[in-house]
Amino acid sequence: MRLIQTFQHIPYSRDINFDGNLEETSSRNSRTHPIDIYVADFSQYTIPIIQHHWHEKLQFMVVMEGHIQFEIAGETFVLAKGEGVFINSNVIHMSAPVNGAQAQLFSILFDTGVLGGVDQVGLKYILPIVDCPNLKYVILKPSMPWQRNMLQYLSHMLEVGEKQEFGFELEQKNDLGCLWLIFIRNMRDTLSSVPKKNSVDESRIKAMLEFIHKHYGENISLQEIADAAQLSKSECCRCFQRTLKASPFEYLIQVRISIASNLILNTDASIGQIAEQVGFNGLSYFHKTFKSMMHMTPMEFRKNGKSE
Repeated sequence: MRLIQTFQHIPYSRDINFDGNLEETSSRNSRTHPIDIYVADFSQYTIPIIQHHWHEKLQFMVVMEGHIQFEIAGETFVLAKGEGVFINSNVIHMSAPVNGAQAQLFSILFDTGVLGGVDQVGLKYILPIVDCPNLKYVILKPSMPWQRNMLQYLSHMLEVGEKQEFGFELEQKNDLGCLWLIFIRNMRDTLSSVPKKNSVDESRIKAMLEFIHKHYGENISLQEIADAAQLSKSECCRCFQRTLKASPFEYLIQVRISIASNLILNTDASIGQIAEQVGFNGLSYFHKTFKSMMHMTPMEFRKNGKSE
């Protein structure tokens, strides 16, 4: 499928990779430049979705084409072209095109040290954002003047990264500093307000997601998932519904099918071997589940993937 917009110097993110704790790991991160910029074209993903994950870095995401649904800290919303979102450090999030339509976004990730460390700048203007329990994310819309200014700086950072003229890294850091100044000035009331909700659910769901991603190939039970966060089975289910809007087993099936899809395209293992490897006891159940989620059989998926 044709890319909506093409870049030569901005890397494309394909399938997002995670470590054992569901924290994003990526080969796109530069060891010499502390700001990571990449484009996500969902048509290039094995499954058009960026699954639930988190990372220590702060992140801005801007929709370039289409409509994209985001789920951040258990809350769901849709952003259109030109709109963006700030995602705080270590906050669980995912994104996917609306109705599977073609969509594209760019993302900017950076460590807090880019703006300031343990000095006065970091302590006064960065850590209050990172440590604020009721600031999981902030939606950015062009209709708000200060948010429009931030979006313009973000787009300019993308443009500068693509041109890569001499000194572009300094220009990107300057843009980031300018947009952060706008951001922190408009977040003062939020930082001083009472937290909206407890972060206990977030730590619990992280523990259970980590367990699922480590043991998805086993015959795991609801009790084992609940035990990972020291919860009862009923509270485990309520926690999943509150944060991910899905049951533990619905999420487990999504993980299994996602991993199976990658194995089907990238290995020569038989469908039966893959089904067993990702935790399905019966081949017929795997076929039925795969087709209901992917709208084609595993063999059709492999054939279409190889032809593309």
